[in-house]
Amino acid sequence: MNKKTIESYIELFKASGLGSLTIKTAEFEISMGVMPTSTSVSNTSVVTEKSLPQKPSSHDIVKAPIVGIFYASPGPGEPPFVRTGQKIKKGDPIGIIEAMKVMNEIVATKEGRVQAIFVKDKDYVEYDQPLIEIV
Repeated sequence: MNKKTIESYIELFKASGLGSLTIKTAEFEISMGVMPTSTSVSNTSVVTEKSLPQKPSSHDIVKAPIVGIFYASPGPGEPPFVRTGQKIKKGDPIGIIEAMKVMNEIVATKEGRVQAIFVKDKDYVEYDQPLIEIV
C-alpha cells in the first residue's frame, strides 16, 4: 500500500462522519477512529498562522508519521524530550504519538539543534504535520 492510497482512505474517512472504520484485505488492514472529546476540549485541532512558520526553511522538519495525540515528555510531571535550542543526535526521541492506545516514539531525523517546536503537549496531530525543526 502506498502513501497516496492511505491518504485517500484518511480523507474519505474524515468526510464520512463515521466514528470508526476498518478496511481489511488480503494485503493490509487499516483502522481509523475519531478521538473522544472531553467537555472542554474539542477533538479538532485548530492551527493558526502564528503557530507555524510562514515558510519552513530548508532545515529538517520532523513530521508526524501518524495521526494521534502528541506527548512532549515520557510521562506526567517529567521533563520534555526536547526544548528549543537543545542539541540532539539523530535517533534521539523528540516525543511520543499515541494512536489507538499504542505509544509510538518519534525520533530526530538528524543531528543538530532544535530550532522550533510546533506542537504542544497533548495536542492532536495530523499525518505529516510538522512537529519540530532541526538546524
